[in-house]
Amino acid sequence: MVDGFKRVERRVPFPIREIHPDNGSEFFNHHVVSYFGSKAMPVRLSRSRPFQKNDNRFVEQKNNTLVRAFFGSWRIDTRAQCSELNDLYDQMWLYYNFFQPVQHLVAKEMIDGKLRRIWDEPKTPFDRLLATGTLDQEEAHRFEELRHRTNPRSLRRLIRDWSATIWETVADTTEQVA
Repeated sequence: MVDGFKRVERRVPFPIREIHPDNGSEFFNHHVVSYFGSKAMPVRLSRSRPFQKNDNRFVEQKNNTLVRAFFGSWRIDTRAQCSELNDLYDQMWLYYNFFQPVQHLVAKEMIDGKLRRIWDEPKTPFDRLLATGTLDQEEAHRFEELRHRTNPRSLRRLIRDWSATIWETVADTTEQVA
């Protein structure tokens, strides 16, 4: 997990101030706690409350749309499969942060006994990050250039084809075990 967090740290263009990992021991263990505790600017670690499934609702939602939608409940068992999946995630990161707009729920109201949800304007995660003013001008320009150079249609096709290839290797491995 520490290697995974290091990978995330290299990718995000701003300092991480807090992480909210799953309560599982694979996420929240001595190695992770000591890694973040040794940082010059300490990272706040928070935990979910037991039996409160909505504490990690955003992570669980992304797990569903970005992981299970591509790979279902298949197990990734080999280092080669894991490496391929990490490389695929690097491409998915570009697509979903630069080109896939999302809406955030801003309010709920009851009208005539029916729940009505009110959403904000759809924006990509990158556009939302730019709006915060967190990035310095040089970093913002670098990411804007990357978005401009990236063809979303080609990237989407690459992600689809690559995930199909990984599916095949996982299926082959699973059949050999069964």
